[in-house]
Amino acid sequence: MKTAVAIYLGCALMAAWAILRAWDHLTRREPPPLPRHLDTEIVVQPWDAYTVTLADGRGTFSRN
Repeated sequence: MKTAVAIYLGCALMAAWAILRAWDHLTRREPPPLPRHLDTEIVVQPWDAYTVTLADGRGTFSRN
């Protein structure tokens, strides 16, 4: 009996998710903007003097 209830609730949850996703798709709602800390800009860190380098000059691990 517990298994049947769990299966029923799981199916109801997946159906609700599918209906909400279809509604968002049909109404073409824009996704919310990313927070500032998740912005997609690529920031290059400056060279760290304490970086360990290999014999061929490639940097490996840094203390950052």
